[in-house]
Amino acid sequence: GRDVVVITGGLGCAPVVGLINYISRRRDQYGELHILHGVKTPNDLLYRERFDQWRRTPRTRVYLTADRPDKSWHYRIGVVTELFDELEVPASSIVMMCGPEVMMRLAARSLRDKGIDEDSIYLSMERRMECAVGLCGHCQYREYFVCKDGPIFSYRTVKELFRVPQL
Repeated sequence: GRDVVVITGGLGCAPVVGLINYISRRRDQYGELHILHGVKTPNDLLYRERFDQWRRTPRTRVYLTADRPDKSWHYRIGVVTELFDELEVPASSIVMMCGPEVMMRLAARSLRDKGIDEDSIYLSMERRMECAVGLCGHCQYREYFVCKDGPIFSYRTVKELFRVPQL
């Protein structure tokens, strides 16, 4: 199986817990699992016990970082995209991201520069959904409605969205 990289920021870890647990229970079907999570402060870290549990899972690496650490923080310091310098994954890896759009934009570009195909980078575009049935158009991007067609999209599909100011 392919290596999997899960990148989250802030509350973005909540939607991918199920994905990480699924892969953790089926380690024989996947290559290496890399979990990268960034928070502003140590108090913002959700699921601390789960990150510890995932760290003990075979062929799984967990990277935690905080923008503004305190004395209790024993992990890396900085934004999650700074972890990419030490991340060595094959170009055939599949990536899932959830978190602030600025983080996902920078992460996707960096991963693309590392040789990962834009169709293998998936982003959860959960923001801007209001009616959840495609009627209000608030979440529309081109012909896609995030609430109906997503919220998961490949980077190739939504990369132009990141070029539109205030979207």
